[in-house]
Amino acid sequence: MRFSKEEIEAIIKQRVNFLESEVLKTKNEEFSFPLIHDIFSSKFGKNLEEKCRDLTGFTELSMLSISIVNKSKKLKTFSRKLFDEGLKMSLEEDEDSDVRKMAEALIPIKSLLFSKNSSDSNDKTPDVLSKKGMQKMKVTQRCSAYYIFAFYAYIDVYLDELYKNYFKKKVPDEEKDLLKGFPERGGVKERTKSLLQLIRRDLPEQMDEFYGCYNGLNDKTAYELLIDTRHEIAHANPLPELRKLRNKFRKQYSEAKKKRDTLIERIGVNLFEEEDKKKEVLISSKMKKTYSKFVTNLFKDIHLAFFFVEIGLSCLRYLSIIEEIARMKYNI
Repeated sequence: MRFSKEEIEAIIKQRVNFLESEVLKTKNEEFSFPLIHDIFSSKFGKNLEEKCRDLTGFTELSMLSISIVNKSKKLKTFSRKLFDEGLKMSLEEDEDSDVRKMAEALIPIKSLLFSKNSSDSNDKTPDVLSKKGMQKMKVTQRCSAYYIFAFYAYIDVYLDELYKNYFKKKVPDEEKDLLKGFPERGGVKERTKSLLQLIRRDLPEQMDEFYGCYNGLNDKTAYELLIDTRHEIAHANPLPELRKLRNKFRKQYSEAKKKRDTLIERIGVNLFEEEDKKKEVLISSKMKKTYSKFVTNLFKDIHLAFFFVEIGLSCLRYLSIIEEIARMKYNI
């Protein structure tokens, strides 16, 4: 089956619209920031999604842990304020209530719960689980490098499986010679271009033209930037600076900050609105304010995790478009 330029463009538009509608569905779901959308049809595509779910889950947990360590002093201050306010509320309960008895039991050990530690002192060899230790070990940069390396490797495996399961199995006999152009041991960029040319010789240029006119997140650009960044990490700069990554993936970084702000608003505000509706627990305005500050500080840097999630989503969306065109070509 040979596609005309207009047919290719129609398939891409249809796929892009579908992917955008999937993203919009999640925006109204409570606390829902899915790592990877269910966007592939093939078994090996879904396997790629699953691997990326694990990878982005690890990245989110790592970035959150780094944030907690970096802001441990502030978080501890807010935690103590929340504890004191909660203790005060509990001690106002009836004398025979279990809540009050538990509060009274906690009073003698309060000082132990919030004892000081010296992990962030001026020690020349700080504990790695301290702000200075994290900075010295460049933990954030190392997590960033790991994400990019691993994600690139997953894509490489996916392209090989896409080639073997779709192109190699389904290509007509008269087009078998075209398969010789696929680099069995080539890089991701070369493999991607080769697969596009197998579908239609000028498809790489046509994809450039389409995305040049497209107003949404430029998934194709993010895909190519990921490849270039991986090569830079492998051959020149093993610990990428976040500042440079932010400049490269500006749209993904902006989207990540929006998701962070939405998450903080939902956890910091909506939770109390639900409690107020129940009217079971009367929480003081002081406690609400302290809790809001705690949540803001806790998740202030979570956008760094969402940043990598957005990069991953852009790349997977682009790959899913290539798979969809291949499916249509070979009637799979």
